[in-house]
Amino acid sequence: MLQTASALLLEALPTFIIVILLHFYLKATLYKPVDRVLAERHAATEGDRVKATEALRNAENKVVEYETKLREARGEIYREQETWRKQLVEQQNASLATAREENAKAIADAKRTIEAETSAARVTLASDAEALSEQIVATVRRTGKDVWYLLAKDEGHGFQKKQNRDLYNNATVLFFEKFL
Repeated sequence: MLQTASALLLEALPTFIIVILLHFYLKATLYKPVDRVLAERHAATEGDRVKATEALRNAENKVVEYETKLREARGEIYREQETWRKQLVEQQNASLATAREENAKAIADAKRTIEAETSAARVTLASDAEALSEQIVATVRRTGKDVWYLLAKDEGHGFQKKQNRDLYNNATVLFFEKFL
């Protein structure tokens, strides 16, 4: 059996050597280039991954920078708008103050005019009322009737002062005593 095994081994030795040579030949001609291509591909893929990660990080930094600048620009625009709004409010307030002053002057002028016209009208009405009442008294006297005529020079129509009211009340009592 040992002989058989040795004979078998001896016969298998060339096949074994061919297999070993084939192994080294395939390793040198096929596996090494494939391993090299795989290593290059792996390096390229990892490099691209690293580059992609770096590009993504740079993009995120750019986004943050963009958002910061955008916030700053918005803040500047808001400050400019607020300044403009304040100027507009100040202009409106100044215009309102000017308009109020002009209106106050116009109202004061109108009040003075109305007061002057009122005083003139009172004087005119008082004199017209007195003249008219004297005409009425004269017309009634021409008819031969008794006419009692009370005129308070310091008042217009009606008696407001106590002294004039007392005189009017006494005259009324006398009138009623005489004619009733």
